[in-house]
Amino acid sequence: FVNLLQPGNSNEASLPHQFPRFVAALEQLSGGNMLYERSFFASLTHALLKYKSKLSHGTRDLVTGCMIDWLKIERVDSRKTVLCSPLHECFMNLLNEWSSLGNLVLPKDLFLSLAEEAAAASSRVEVGQRCKKFAKLWAGDDDSFLAVKEQYLQMLSGTPD
Repeated sequence: FVNLLQPGNSNEASLPHQFPRFVAALEQLSGGNMLYERSFFASLTHALLKYKSKLSHGTRDLVTGCMIDWLKIERVDSRKTVLCSPLHECFMNLLNEWSSLGNLVLPKDLFLSLAEEAAAASSRVEVGQRCKKFAKLWAGDDDSFLAVKEQYLQMLSGTPD
């Protein structure tokens, strides 16, 4: 699936039409649980980054919306599972990578909004509400949250006060 998304195998104009089809197939194959598909997300990130500033905002929005929807999964035993998942880590990594390309792909205000949405979706709260589990994991020394926390710290290091 990811190979078909890469430049040269498809064109930028067709991505908004292709991506929803891939998502539908992935959701059928995964049973709707994409939390642990680290290798897929690493490949997806690599493919999307090849577009650099040519990636359309529509495609960016499709990808981020889809990943946030996957973070809202309800069939898990605890929110900690989602907060510490490879999906959450890879989503934040993708945002950090896009942000490093400058404002053309991902403006800072949208970057921060998407990070807030990811934390809220993972915690199963509305955006703007306190994410108690996220705050507890952030303040604690839980190794399972460390990779996600590192992505948020990278985001914050590039954000002016």
